[in-house]
Amino acid sequence: MSDQPSAGRGFPDLRTLGGSWTSNGIEDGSRYLLSTAELGSSLGAFARGNMADHVDDDPAAVATNRAALQRELGATRGLAFIQAVHGSSVANVVESGSYPGVDALITTKPGLGLVALGADCAVIGLHAPTADGGPIVGVAHCGWRGLVEDVIGAVVQEMRDAGGLDVSAVLGPAICGRCYRVDPERRRAVRHACSPGVADAALGAGVGVEAVDDDAMPGLDVHAGAQQRLIELGVSVNAVAGCTFESASWFSYRRASLDPETEGRTGRHALAVVIGSDFEGDGRGR
Repeated sequence: MSDQPSAGRGFPDLRTLGGSWTSNGIEDGSRYLLSTAELGSSLGAFARGNMADHVDDDPAAVATNRAALQRELGATRGLAFIQAVHGSSVANVVESGSYPGVDALITTKPGLGLVALGADCAVIGLHAPTADGGPIVGVAHCGWRGLVEDVIGAVVQEMRDAGGLDVSAVLGPAICGRCYRVDPERRRAVRHACSPGVADAALGAGVGVEAVDDDAMPGLDVHAGAQQRLIELGVSVNAVAGCTFESASWFSYRRASLDPETEGRTGRHALAVVIGSDFEGDGRGR
């Protein structure tokens, strides 16, 4: 994978972070983009870079933002979007469109962009070379339920079952434990379902502390839990720092839900991956 991404305006009406992946030290045409809330065409509660079409934003603004993302990513065959349900289902796709009922997508189709949307949940892009040289890419959406259902383990296994070797990932920002206070039942669900390492990372110093009131409730760090799960699976992780609640660069459902003017209405940023057109001639994914 390339070095840590840097902010920029690779396309005039969208601000993104991005990078490329390598196979055996050689760039194989695979790349990722992480959009931000900065710039874009959406207005009001969705300003500005909203990529979601299910949040009651102006459809024309969403279409404009998605078109900018597709062009900057270089997704010549369009974009495939996760319609997340906070589960662990994975779809292997070859066409653009929206895929309901799944929280992860993988493909070997060159030019097809895969997109995960987030607004506090972690968004994850994945890449793996194969023995015959053609890459596999994937995306996943993971909140606290995703940790419990192990969507990360599911998508990594799907990539390996499809021939992927040396899986690497870019982990987008998510809400941190300081900002995401949860009830005892949610903490117990994470502790029961996840490995000790993932539970410790996600629950931190709050493990075992019973809440007295909302302010005393320990936090759940989605980003830390997701990163630890990737590490446990032997995945090389490039983690984008930052809390979605604390930084206006990202959309945050929790931040919006505390704002009386928006009452939870907010947009979604995107993490998108694609296999470059250099592999279009080898027949993979056709």
